[in-house]
Amino acid sequence: MAGGNKFKPFLAETMFTSLLAYTVLTVTHPKNGNANFFGIAIGFAIMAGGMAVASVSGAVFNPAVGLGLCAFSGNGSWWIYIIAPLLGGALAGGLHTLMMPDDRDLQAHSGDSPSDGMHAHLLPGQDNKVNPT
Repeated sequence: MAGGNKFKPFLAETMFTSLLAYTVLTVTHPKNGNANFFGIAIGFAIMAGGMAVASVSGAVFNPAVGLGLCAFSGNGSWWIYIIAPLLGGALAGGLHTLMMPDDRDLQAHSGDSPSDGMHAHLLPGQDNKVNPT
């Protein structure tokens, strides 16, 4: 990424980091059960992102890798590889929250206090008392 235009690599890293994070959030969601295909889906997301933006930004999608490459190559655009993945991850999290509204209902019914959440597995009518035997 030589020279002037920093918008293209920034946009590319943001979009494809968001794609990757959204793929991970979606395929590993508990509602999918024990999905055995999640590794393939995540691998295809990485492959698609790499093929699409490798010539634009290097297809980093990870702040640690981006900082390492910038440190050893002398590239002064290190900020792109920190801000774009964080923004992409935030976008993926927001989109996942919008697309999975049932998750918000589960969080709302789990209770605010730690003791309420600890006994969320109890059936109606059960209590949390331990019966000595």
